[in-house]
Amino acid sequence: MTVEGITHYHCLNRIAKAKKRLHQLRLIGLNNTGFHPPTNRRTYITLVRSMTEHQIHLTPLTNTLAIAYQSLENEFFNAVGGFKWRQAQW
Repeated sequence: MTVEGITHYHCLNRIAKAKKRLHQLRLIGLNNTGFHPPTNRRTYITLVRSMTEHQIHLTPLTNTLAIAYQSLENEFFNAVGGFKWRQAQW
């Protein structure tokens, strides 16, 4: 299914690019020994998750896409030591 040019392949491609960006950010401090946890969270939301977030609302969520999105979130939590969102202060 296509919504204004956004296909299943396009979504998987954007997730792969977001994972690549997450890896680059891990090298400069987006990890459990680098930036402060709220800074990690804000950096991830602004620079990584925003790459894929609009696609979640525009395409039907298939099992393959759900697994790909979840693996991106899991990589972030593994990078920063697994802190929980509600524990970090805004």
